[in-house]
Amino acid sequence: KERRKLINENEMKDSEGIIHYHLSLVRLFKSIVQDQNPATSAKCKTLLSIEHCTSHLSEKNLPLFIKLPFLEYFTECYLNTEKGIQDPQLMVYYWNVFSIVSEILKLNLDF
Repeated sequence: KERRKLINENEMKDSEGIIHYHLSLVRLFKSIVQDQNPATSAKCKTLLSIEHCTSHLSEKNLPLFIKLPFLEYFTECYLNTEKGIQDPQLMVYYWNVFSIVSEILKLNLDF
């Protein structure tokens, strides 16, 4: 709700605004999980959960520049793991998220 209000008020055009600050944090979390340190990855997963990522990725009217850092974090944190994904139900969930994201990207990029 607050995010939608900020977007509607064109706050996203301010390169030092709160939206860009939050997107920078998401990019920072992505950089942290790239190290593949289990302790820091676990901390990032508690700070920015899969549910939070998928809610941003599946919101149809959210601008693409806001979705991309969440998609990058999601990919790095939940898919690019050393062990891979062992739980078949979790894999189905991830692929459902990707299908939603691909549809949104197709709409935004006019494929």
